[in-house]
Order: sequence, then C-alpha cells, then structure tokens
Amino acid sequence: GNGFAFNRLKNFQNNLGIPLPLATQWEIVKGVGVIGELIYEALIDVGAQREVIYNDDTHVTILSIKKEIKEKELESKEGKGGKGGKGGKGGKGDDRTGTFTTGIISKSKVDGREIVLYMTGRNHAGENLEEILRRRKQSLPSPTHLSRCVTQRQRISLKIWKPLSPIVWRMGAGSL
Repeated sequence: GNGFAFNRLKNFQNNLGIPLPLATQWEIVKGVGVIGELIYEALIDVGAQREVIYNDDTHVTILSIKKEIKEKELESKEGKGGKGGKGGKGGKGDDRTGTFTTGIISKSKVDGREIVLYMTGRNHAGENLEEILRRRKQSLPSPTHLSRCVTQRQRISLKIWKPLSPIVWRMGAGSL
C-alpha cells in the first residue's frame, strides 16, 4: 500500500477507477501476514547466530495497551479502596505500564551483513535480547554486545543471560 492507511488507499484506488474496498484490503493483508511472520521468525533465528549484537530501546505509546492500563486502574480504584494499578516490582505481565520499541542489529564479522529487528511491546531491550539469545546455538562462542548504556533492568537481566550465553559487553558504542 505504499505506506497508505486503508482509507487513503481506498480513496486513491477510487480516483484511479479501480475500487478496492476496505474489507478486500484487509483480506489481502491477512493472507500474506502469516508469510511475513515466518520470515520475521527466521530472521530472529539467523540474527541470534551472529557475532556482534547492538541493541537499544525507546518508550513508545501503544494505544490499546494504554486503554487497557486505564481500565485496570479504574477497576482497581473501584474494587480495592482507591489503590492504583501500577503492578509489581518490574515483574512481567499485563500489570506493567511501560511500553517500548527495541531495535536490535545483529552483524556478521565475516561478511559485514546486518539483520535489523524491531520488537514493540511491554518487554524492554534486555528482555528482547534475552529472547534472541535463547535461540543462539550453545556451540557458538559468545557474541559481542554493544549498547549505548546498560540500564538497571539489563544489569538484573545479566543473571538470566549467563546460563544461556556469556556476553562480552562494550560500553559507549554509540546509538543504533
């Protein structure tokens, strides 16, 4: 769709004399979505085997999660005497209020080719990197991990990564 939202694409197609209803557009996208997901999963598997991994994340607003959080806060206030619903101490689950987009670049030292992955949701960069490292072959040497900074959450996550694959940390590698 050339980056067009479905409504804009429908109007554009109508102007060209080729009507393309919204429902038809959605069926086309849904049909190829499975293939895109398989390709994305394969890229994660290949990226996990690379020698150098960069990562960083940023806060992002996801409207559906924001709405869900507000609804839970209202339920919590009504049902538990006015206590807000921020959730536990950094535990995973639907009680988290932060949402992030993590960019991960996985680079081969042999040919210099890069795989760039984006993961958006409630997991922060450390948890997304952990997901990728779980797919790394245990027979491979440790990857070099470069990041602008290591947050407290990532320091805590190092305890999780150690049994998976030790990482060589390089600080101050610049932004992605």
